[in-house]
Amino acid sequence: MGAEQKKTNKFQAVLFLIAVPLLFAGILGFIIFTLAGEEAREVVYSIPVAGPLIKPDGEVARGGLESRIEQLKEENEGLNREIAQLVYEIEQKDQLISELEEPADSGEEPAAEAEEEEPAGDRLREMVRTLEGMTASRAADILESMEDRQAALYLDAMRTSERSQILARIDAERAAGIIALMSE
Repeated sequence: MGAEQKKTNKFQAVLFLIAVPLLFAGILGFIIFTLAGEEAREVVYSIPVAGPLIKPDGEVARGGLESRIEQLKEENEGLNREIAQLVYEIEQKDQLISELEEPADSGEEPAAEAEEEEPAGDRLREMVRTLEGMTASRAADILESMEDRQAALYLDAMRTSERSQILARIDAERAAGIIALMSE
């Protein structure tokens, strides 16, 4: 019985000297880790050996996701502007086709006039495309520096969504005057 009691005493000694303090430290560390803020967790996650063991598998760095989301939003806005511009160009070309088809029965004279007006129309479309590519506040600043008739001409050629965003950033009285010119 003496040898068996000695083995039990050694086991109890190892248990009380090593296992119980490790268990206590683990429980205490878990409680502190749970109550700690995000910064403290990031410090623990950065520990070379323990960090990968502690860090949950599904957790992703939020900063990287947020920047990626912003990047995708900007890309989406750019693509939406490009789509809107292409739709506008299609509408303009459809309108030009319908105008060219009408006078084809009566003669060639109106077609010649359309060819003369085309360079001015191209420049207008190019300027409108440039303004639509800017932020609404920047485009509003530029249009505010123009005469009302010229600003009305550019705004009238824009898509409704772009026009409304720009007009919202122009002084209310000035915007009302421009809208009145556009409705003439």
